[in-house]
Amino acid sequence: MRKLLLVTLLILTGCSTVGNVIPISGDTYTVTSSGHYTSWSGLKTEGIQLANEFCAKKNKHMAIVSWETHGVRGWSPQEAELTFKCSTELPTE
Repeated sequence: MRKLLLVTLLILTGCSTVGNVIPISGDTYTVTSSGHYTSWSGLKTEGIQLANEFCAKKNKHMAIVSWETHGVRGWSPQEAELTFKCSTELPTE
């Protein structure tokens, strides 16, 4: 019974993956996070973390250009696509 419960919980918690950073042009890049049964905020956080690490390796700061989301939770895979820039200037809000 415990094994069945554990397997069920693992399936329902879902898994998510973050793709590679892909250059678009100049210092503009994109990264996509995807998963099943996961939250949009979780997918976005994973993308932001990867983007921050990527820009930090270049001694730059990450600035969000845009977000796109696709899919329906529990029905189809969810995707969050982050487009960002790496800049020497701190991002302004």
